[in-house]
Amino acid sequence: PNLFSPTTTTPSPSPQSYAYIGDVVYELLTRVTLLYPLRRTSDYHTMVVKKVRAEEQARVMKGIIDMNEGGGGGTWDFIPLEDDELGVVKRGRNSVKSQPSRFKGDKDVYQDATSLECLVGYMYLKDMEGVRFRSLGEYIKKEIVRDS
Repeated sequence: PNLFSPTTTTPSPSPQSYAYIGDVVYELLTRVTLLYPLRRTSDYHTMVVKKVRAEEQARVMKGIIDMNEGGGGGTWDFIPLEDDELGVVKRGRNSVKSQPSRFKGDKDVYQDATSLECLVGYMYLKDMEGVRFRSLGEYIKKEIVRDS
């Protein structure tokens, strides 16, 4: 097993738990993706913060849903989301009862961002070294560098 593999698989984590893990994985992926070219730490931090904002995560999630539904016309080679993954996206979105007071945007944006974090966390725990998680990660990396 991978160093970061969970020690057990039961019971299934809640959507909030998947989002908790997904948030970390997404930020780490963002940091690694933006590491080069080398720059000052403050510039690097500013870029990462911009890319891990709810608005950016919601945009990435909308792209995943569009691609999954056959829309978007992108160049994503990702295998369509499976029923369990779509269920995690839906449960993640529905788990948002209210957004934190620090978030001043639209609740739909926060819900979409949470659903992305849930998907990333779920797929990371389910398939961290497999083709599905790798494919999702490659798509996210393309979106992170877009407009950077």
